[in-house]
Amino acid sequence: MTVALAWVGAVSLVALACLSGCGASQRDRTIHATYTAVSAARDGFVAYDRIEQASIVTKATSEESGKAQLAAYRASRAKVVEAFEGAFHALAAAALLNDDQSVSAMLLAAAQLAEIVKPFLEPGAKP
Repeated sequence: MTVALAWVGAVSLVALACLSGCGASQRDRTIHATYTAVSAARDGFVAYDRIEQASIVTKATSEESGKAQLAAYRASRAKVVEAFEGAFHALAAAALLNDDQSVSAMLLAAAQLAEIVKPFLEPGAKP
């Protein structure tokens, strides 16, 4: 999970670098770095999600309580899934459009994703 948390700082550094001057090659590097960071976060979250759901099932005292706990967890993780979708859509837009607005939107989506996914990946946290 530390890889997924480390990308939060990477997104901040990428944003700072981009804001200081986005030439064509800097823009491409910013998009690539953001894609790498968001993909690493996705991989970390997928691993966490698999373990968390298995843990809920294992610890359930009955089928009904297990189903209820899984439903509650899945409802809370829905906003994370939406944030990943938004970040990947923003990445695609930034890669296809040649403007600063799409890069800014991509960085904002990545930062928002970082804030939404962070509580899920902190040690001992139960969102």
